[in-house]
Amino acid sequence: MSSLPVARNLLPFNRDMESEIQQFIMRNLLAGKIALGLDDPLFTSGALDSLGYMRLVEYLERNFQISLSPSELRFENFDTIR
Repeated sequence: MSSLPVARNLLPFNRDMESEIQQFIMRNLLAGKIALGLDDPLFTSGALDSLGYMRLVEYLERNFQISLSPSELRFENFDTIR
């Protein structure tokens, strides 16, 4: 099951999107400090904090033209890329 169920329900998610999201996180949120796999935990591992979470949500909404409601913005929905 996807860790981004909201995004997957709103757009045709594919491997290119997963790779694009992975690259965004590694370059912009982790600054290349650690390698990140598609199934690696983002928040429960401490790799991303709440500010990183908000930047990720903003990136997803802007780049994939989706709108996430407050009820959908739960850490558990976004803990891994896949």
